[in-house]
Amino acid sequence: MNKYKALRLVATKYYPTETNYCTVIALAIALDIKFGAARSLLYRGVNRVTAKGISVRKLHAVLRAQGYKAGFVSLHKSKTPVSAQRALSKTTGTYFIYTKNHVATVQDGVMQDWSNNDNRKNLDRTESIYKIEKLTYPTTEA
Repeated sequence: MNKYKALRLVATKYYPTETNYCTVIALAIALDIKFGAARSLLYRGVNRVTAKGISVRKLHAVLRAQGYKAGFVSLHKSKTPVSAQRALSKTTGTYFIYTKNHVATVQDGVMQDWSNNDNRKNLDRTESIYKIEKLTYPTTEA
């Protein structure tokens, strides 16, 4: 199932003035929430402006506030999202691939983004890759 296409359809239908929403889609996929909910979290949490992206730091702050963490992944051979997608194709979990002006999401080995190798290749340089995981807090039992 391609979550990206469903989220993009919602964005274009219900938020026609919205552009540069890769962070909204990344957050929606990582948290398994709707586009509108992810958009609201970014607006309320880090003051995202319509049609503007946000920084890596701000996106990670919203993830932390929702009980998730972003752990850096070292993939030295992944120079572009194309090679990162290949490297992550057999993984489980959610990964964010950052370039200078974009974030793409790989979930359970499938690229959930317009830059999917099957759709349109993104040959920008990969700046960093993070694995998104739910925080586990120790439970106190009485």
